[in-house]
Order: sequence, then structure tokens, then C-alpha cells
Amino acid sequence: MKDRFKNLAATFSIFTDEFDLSLDQNLGSLDLSIQQGHINKQGLKEELDLALSDPKFEWLEFAKENRLIVIEIDNHTDESIKKYFKSLVWDYLFSDK
Repeated sequence: MKDRFKNLAATFSIFTDEFDLSLDQNLGSLDLSIQQGHINKQGLKEELDLALSDPKFEWLEFAKENRLIVIEIDNHTDESIKKYFKSLVWDYLFSDK
């Protein structure tokens, strides 16, 4: 799954709760990763759309694999991770709409 969602995986790792960074710091890191070509913004949008539209997408497992969450993992569900990640990146990714 990681290869199919490589931009999403890279973005999850930027927003890890392990480093306790602010949203602005994480978005700055995401912006820099896009500018440097480590993450393809259009590809990320497409992967996010694909994951959001797939009822079988395992958000919690994907978050664990890509270190979005490392603290209190048992307190999360697929739905909570999906909503949380969307709240982090949606405005940044789709501000041009």
C-alpha cells in the first residue's frame, strides 16, 4: 500500500506527533518537501482523494506504518485518523478552489 500512496505516506510522516510541532511548522515542512520535489502536490491530492473514497482504506494502520501517530495509538480509529489528517492538510491542498 505504501508504494501506491507514496506521497500520502511521506506527508503522514511529516505530521508525526512524535516531534510535537505546530501546524504551521508541519505545513512549512510539507511546503518545503513539495518545493524540493520529495512530494508531488498533485499526486498527494489524488492519493488523498483515492483514500477518502475507499471505504476499505485502513487509516489507522497506515498512520501507524507512517508514524503519523506514535502516542496513545489505542485511542484512535480509522475514522478519527481520517478526520484528523484531513483537518491538517485540506485547506493547504485545496486553497486554490
